[in-house]
Amino acid sequence: MTEPIDMQATVDRLAAAIGHSLLIEDLDQYPVWWCTVGPVDRTRMRTILNRHVHPAAAAVIERFKLTGAVGPVRTPTMPDADMWARWCVPVRQGDRLLGFLWVLDPDGTVAEADLPALVECAELAGEAMVNAQHAVEDRTRRRDEL
Repeated sequence: MTEPIDMQATVDRLAAAIGHSLLIEDLDQYPVWWCTVGPVDRTRMRTILNRHVHPAAAAVIERFKLTGAVGPVRTPTMPDADMWARWCVPVRQGDRLLGFLWVLDPDGTVAEADLPALVECAELAGEAMVNAQHAVEDRTRRRDEL
């Protein structure tokens, strides 16, 4: 059995390293891990405080066809959704989409050199999500056997 991934520590380290706020959400757009560095937009604040995404912000997934993205996608500022510009990186395990990693970048200061670290973090998040799902399935199976 492999050691569990401490995704919160991973997200905290990456946010500190790049100086930008990160959030990883599952496919239902439920926030799973996040780290706030500096100011955040109203959508990020509501998402963290309310633990769900407002419908106007949720529509960004479809608007930019993010479910089909295979790498980082920069989305522009969207005042109608109270969203600053940001990067979105799909969280996948193989071909299976599990969620999204979001990095606030209102000033366009996330560097090209930062993108591989974002992709690596999204890959680790995918692994952590699958491992957590397997652990739940295993507990359920063991409980049912009892």
